[in-house]
Amino acid sequence: MHLISQEETGFLKNVGIKDEEALVQHGSYSYTSPEGDLITVTYTADEHGFRAEGLHLPTPPPIPAEIQKSLDIIYAQIELDKQNEAKEQKFQKLQPEADSNIAGVENYPSRFRK
Repeated sequence: MHLISQEETGFLKNVGIKDEEALVQHGSYSYTSPEGDLITVTYTADEHGFRAEGLHLPTPPPIPAEIQKSLDIIYAQIELDKQNEAKEQKFQKLQPEADSNIAGVENYPSRFRK
């Protein structure tokens, strides 16, 4: 005998906010496999897609340490670049003000010019 059970709830997220409303569904279903094992799937469906979880579902292998280290270095460099760019933009905004406070040679009386 193969018993099947299912439940689901849903709601509308960000009601009334244009372009941000999203239907969110949470649920699960269970059944008995031909081998007699209880299979249970829980899921969420929303603006990010359908995501299912279950002990019977395959999972990706772990990321090798060398690759993870490389990814961490790349991410750290990206963050550093963002910080440096923000500092540079802030400096550029201040630069015209600093330059405008410096009087040119033509603004000095001729007797003080070389």
